[in-house]
Amino acid sequence: MDRELKGEVRELITGLLEMQKLIRAEGEASEECFDGLSGLRDSLESVRDDAENALNDLPEQKKYSTFGETLEEEISVMEDTMDLLDEGLALREEDGDISRDLLDILYEAAEMLNDISRPAG
Repeated sequence: MDRELKGEVRELITGLLEMQKLIRAEGEASEECFDGLSGLRDSLESVRDDAENALNDLPEQKKYSTFGETLEEEISVMEDTMDLLDEGLALREEDGDISRDLLDILYEAAEMLNDISRPAG
């Protein structure tokens, strides 16, 4: 993944961490939190789409190299993270205090994205 996309992933991680702070400060998962989470999920989908386009635009030789395989793995991580964020958004429909569950999801999503946001090298 190129530097620009990695930068966008780091911004998403920052957003997930800010969401955690908001939940802790409010003591609950508010509608504002779920709206923010929805926006982060949409942003991640856009980054994933950009990464898929970059992969598709690679010449055949590079697509099937270590570089291409790494990009495919990063795309897979983003898709898994989007699924996890969808689980978090589904908590909106649950009764009771779901803040702990949502905090766990936000933490796990940030960890997953952190794995792909590091510079190559």
